[in-house]
Amino acid sequence: MIWVNASDPAKSLILGTNKEGGLHVYDLDGTEVQAFANGEQNNVDLRLGVPYRGKPAAIAVTSAEELDKVFVYRVDETARRLERLMSSTV
Repeated sequence: MIWVNASDPAKSLILGTNKEGGLHVYDLDGTEVQAFANGEQNNVDLRLGVPYRGKPAAIAVTSAEELDKVFVYRVDETARRLERLMSSTV
């Protein structure tokens, strides 16, 4: 999944799951900039414009079947990183 930075597309991020160990975040050069080792993850989904603390946000969600959990993250545009918001048992 690609999050496109609307103000500077060169600062966009690639979000991908490792089926054996979490969510990974890469810059457009393919350099890993962040990783969340939270179990076997399924696909990542991304939604733009989700209301969060009174402002629209880009929200990413993954699921870990082995843990019966979903993980929710917010894209921090300034830091170019994901902020883990929550995990919840499904």
